[in-house]
Amino acid sequence: MKINKTLFKELFHFELDPKLDDRGSFTRFFCKKTLNSLGMKFNPKQISFATNKNKFTLRGIHFQRHPNQEQKIVSCLKGSIWDVVVDIRENSKNYGRWFAIELSEKRQNFLYIPKGFAHGYLTLTTNTHIIYLMDEYYNEKNNLGIFWQDPNLNIKWPHLPLKISIKDQNLPRLNDL
Repeated sequence: MKINKTLFKELFHFELDPKLDDRGSFTRFFCKKTLNSLGMKFNPKQISFATNKNKFTLRGIHFQRHPNQEQKIVSCLKGSIWDVVVDIRENSKNYGRWFAIELSEKRQNFLYIPKGFAHGYLTLTTNTHIIYLMDEYYNEKNNLGIFWQDPNLNIKWPHLPLKISIKDQNLPRLNDL
């Protein structure tokens, strides 16, 4: 497993190291020891799975507020997505800055997202499958989001969404939260 730092010291991108043979491959996806060695205390409470039929479907940008803030591990098991995280920690020098990376079946990679970051993605292929490991339970009351086209964030999406929920179309801007 190769660990890559990002512009946020708490946010990591992992490239998996599949072992290949004539049967296929075997890959360690989650290793608590590896995360602990980086100073992360990650104990999954919930694992969720999302499918998206259409290319250029946008989901997000979502987060849960205190006391339900969550850490996440996100990976695209089938297809490809443009994954985006936004620093929403009010006292952070990086508040409002974003990071994006392609997660894909081909690259076999994942993103560790710490508390204090909002998350969303745009599918780059049809029939995507995304898995989320979260250390906090979903709480609808504390589930919020940021408008994907917030001009103050100026996120560079690779394509305009063709599918987006009405809820996500009407999320507030970061400064309006």
